[in-house]
Amino acid sequence: MSTPGIGPDKFAPLTHGDVLGAGDQLQLTVIGYPEFNTTASIKTSGVITIPLIGDVKAVGLTRDQLEAEIVRRLSDYVKSKVYITLNLMSATVQNIIVLGAVGAQGSFPNTIPVSVFQLLATAGGPTGDADLRHIKLYRNSDLSREEEIDLSGIVSPGTHTSRGTPMVAPGDLVYVPKTENFIRQFSPFVYDILVVLTLFSLVK
Repeated sequence: MSTPGIGPDKFAPLTHGDVLGAGDQLQLTVIGYPEFNTTASIKTSGVITIPLIGDVKAVGLTRDQLEAEIVRRLSDYVKSKVYITLNLMSATVQNIIVLGAVGAQGSFPNTIPVSVFQLLATAGGPTGDADLRHIKLYRNSDLSREEEIDLSGIVSPGTHTSRGTPMVAPGDLVYVPKTENFIRQFSPFVYDILVVLTLFSLVK
């Protein structure tokens, strides 16, 4: 993925943090070895086909990761050091899904990774009963790839700024759970009260 608004007649170098998705169209240039040059889209299977090399996995990789894999594969054909460039011709818009305790659940189209704070703002912000300690992030909407985000330790008190903000990529799913009910959340306190009341009744 790269900067939104890039059309097929414009090229933009992929940045280090950009995550690639199916449908993205890439231009590969291998300096000094034009036989490997290609312009191709990432297939729904997650791979891009490069002349002579064949299929290379691309979906979910950053620009650096894909470059490194292509260079590794090229080493089977070129013994000298290889220099390549990757350019994004067009980026496929993918949705980021936000569910749970937010103002507006739904799918939000995007072409670049965004911070979880930006995403929550787009979804109308967390509700009053949102549990910001246990936000669930599923990469590529894969429920087997769960990550937990704790925003309570990231937000600087009273400043509305953040440090080390987690990034959410197009295709991801974010679920904001509600806080546990009052009794469960304050169960140690309730337990102490019940113990005191029981002892008091026995004394009487």
